[in-house]
Amino acid sequence: MENSSSTDWAAFFIEKALPLLTVVPTLLNLIFVIVLILFGSFLGGYAQWSRTAKEGENIPLKNILFGAAASFMCVPFFSSVIQIDYSLIVLPIAEGTTAKFIEKALLLVSVSGIASYLGYALLDGIAEKVLQQEIKKESQERKEQDRNILIQNNRLRAEIQYLKAVTNTESSEKTGSKNLLEEALKCINEAISIYSEDKNSAEYDKARVFKGYILKRLGRIPEALEIVNEQINSGQKNPITLYNKACYLYILEKDNASSLNTIKSLIREAITLETSDESLKQKQLRIKDKIKDDREIDLSGLFNESERSEIGMLECGKPVPCA
Repeated sequence: MENSSSTDWAAFFIEKALPLLTVVPTLLNLIFVIVLILFGSFLGGYAQWSRTAKEGENIPLKNILFGAAASFMCVPFFSSVIQIDYSLIVLPIAEGTTAKFIEKALLLVSVSGIASYLGYALLDGIAEKVLQQEIKKESQERKEQDRNILIQNNRLRAEIQYLKAVTNTESSEKTGSKNLLEEALKCINEAISIYSEDKNSAEYDKARVFKGYILKRLGRIPEALEIVNEQINSGQKNPITLYNKACYLYILEKDNASSLNTIKSLIREAITLETSDESLKQKQLRIKDKIKDDREIDLSGLFNESERSEIGMLECGKPVPCA
């Protein structure tokens, strides 16, 4: 029984010790590589010191330690560049790899010596490379931040110019000042210039619509009509663009009887154009009420009483079924 117990204990210790035994060769090889690096660093440090050393002077410990430190910091970096194969610097030497072992071992000593010899310059060079990468990254981030700030500032300026255009236009309507309308046109043009960076934005469309309104007040109806036609042709067909086109056409062609039916159709389409947008439906309702009550000065005289009554019966946002 005692022999059996001793055997069990021995087997237990062997089982636990086996993983440790596999680590020993790895540690020995690590120590061997460290020795090669230290040897190379000493040679490099000695070569650096001997250039300026006076006769009879001993190499300072500081030079040796700095050389070792430089080697341990720089060798891994250089190893990734010149691709030192550490698997060939393994003891015991595999059969047929003696020449490769010697080549890689001497290369490691050489790299260590160079790192130690150049010392400060190497460390400064590596540090500078890392610093340049960080500076480049920081520069790109800063450029992106500056770009975003510029975009925000431009949009704020555009909004201010838009509000100035609205204010000047409203003041002009109260005072009859053409100069205020001209100033409003300058403001809205600047706003459009900024908004044009994103021509699909709602701000760009809003500014263009208001520019057409200013041009109409200035009597430049063909230019206003050109704007609204461009909007419709580019896919911005909505109650506002259709209604504005009808107003501009009527001002230009109210004496042309053949155009009146087209203008009336545009207004009916503006009121009944299918949409699920509640804000557009509210605008359709306001358009309908203006026509029904004959409160739109720009369309005065276009509809007779029965036509206005018929328009008052239309349902906003729902196209009239074809007969």
